Order: sequence, then structure tokens, then C-alpha cells
Amino acid sequence: MPLTRKEKDQLIERYMDLLRNSHGVILADYRGLTVKEMQELRRRVKEAGGHVQVVKNTLLRIALERLEQPVPADMLVGPTVAGFGLQDVPPVAKAFVEYAKEAENLRLKGGLLDSRIISVEEVETLAKLPPMEELRAQLVAAIQAPLVNLLGVIQAPLREIVQVLQARSEQGEAEAA
Repeated sequence: MPLTRKEKDQLIERYMDLLRNSHGVILADYRGLTVKEMQELRRRVKEAGGHVQVVKNTLLRIALERLEQPVPADMLVGPTVAGFGLQDVPPVAKAFVEYAKEAENLRLKGGLLDSRIISVEEVETLAKLPPMEELRAQLVAAIQAPLVNLLGVIQAPLREIVQVLQARSEQGEAEAA
């Protein structure tokens, strides 16, 4: 049964809301997935901080146009499922890439990242990135390491002076005894 104008408008608004709240979108062809397989994909993406939505291509295109986002027209063909990265995109991309290897009927199409269309290869590269928390920890460690080394260099002469004074004090005590 075809959608009414009101239902289409509601879907467009839903897509726009998801697009506004996501950092990126992964698109795939889900033709041939069973209900159980689709549920598993949804579970994995949800655990990764994302949301899975089977989309109507034309309505998603309209939502993208209204938000002045690029429209990956060649990706909006055939049955399309979208994975919205609501918290972070790499874990959602990883969930899609790993599940596409397990479920032969899920075929990646590409996606959108920061208002840029990305290819399947870029989605796979994105999936290999560590989570944002890990990247932040690596950045902090990279900034902190030179500071710790500098502090060690500054403290070394002071330690040597203290050691010389302590040795001299011990020597004086030994001579006095």
C-alpha cells in the first residue's frame, strides 16, 4: 500500500532528525537478509552507538537536499538500509563491515561522513579506526610524554646536587665519628 503524503512528510522529518543527530551514515543493500539477520545487524549497530533504519531512497534524498547535504544518488538505488552514527561513526562502520562479511546478502554501498560522500573502501578504512575514547587517550599520551621527559631532564641536576650534598654530609659524619 502506498504511503500517504502525511506519512511521507513524517518519514522525511524522521530522516532529517537522524541526519542532524548523526556524525555519519553508512549505506548498504540488504536484499535477501532474513528478519533474524536484520535484527542482528540492528543489535550490533545499537551496541556501537548507532541506529539502523530501512530507508525509502527518494525520501532520504529529499531529506538530504533539505539539509543541504550531498546526495549519493548512485547509492540510493535498490533496497537501502542506513546506519546512523549517533555517537561515533567508526564503530557503526565496523559493525556494518564485520556483519557484511558474515551475512553474504548485506552489501555495502558507501555513505556520508561530515557532509562528504564516502566509498565502500573508505567505509572499510573507517571501520579500522579505534573508537574516539582510544584516540583521545593516544593524543593525551602523545602530548604528555614530552612533558614528562622534560620534567625528568629538569629534575636530574637537582637530584645530583642533593645526592652530592647527602654524600658530603655522610662523609662529614663519618669523619666526626
